[in-house]
Amino acid sequence: MVHSQIEAAGTPIRRLELPEKYRILSGNSFATHVDTIKENPDLLKRFARAYTKGMVVCEINPEGCIRSAWRKHPSIRPANADDPKVMADSVRIMLDNLRHKLPSGDPKSRRYGEFNAEAWKTNVAILAENGLLKRTDVSLDALFTNEFVPDFSIDYDKVAAFAKTLK
Repeated sequence: MVHSQIEAAGTPIRRLELPEKYRILSGNSFATHVDTIKENPDLLKRFARAYTKGMVVCEINPEGCIRSAWRKHPSIRPANADDPKVMADSVRIMLDNLRHKLPSGDPKSRRYGEFNAEAWKTNVAILAENGLLKRTDVSLDALFTNEFVPDFSIDYDKVAAFAKTLK
């Protein structure tokens, strides 16, 4: 996302291809205390569904999503927001960001919120290679859970219909 912002500001950059081991890393996650998982799982399920709906709405109707954000938070609306280039740049930045957060594949059958265990193993290895972890025998169960993934599902058609109404 930052790269797209730099480009939109007029600074040319050369993007380097990331090695595969970095491309499989998750671009999105939320931390919570283990007690919240045990004591208030419904909160996490509701939050995840709302977050997923927001990402899907913005993927389907990026301009409507951006205009909605500007209406809700006028302080983030650029002074020259009526310039078509500003909207085009804003859309490109947002879609670039979403590309790293949304699962790949058919939007109706995506497994929103699902983590790949191999990616987490790679993440631990990279952190250790760079001196940020002393041990690599970290239990993956202590780092992430996929237990709520079925609860993150959304009615894609309903969300898509709503997305198309945003102006």
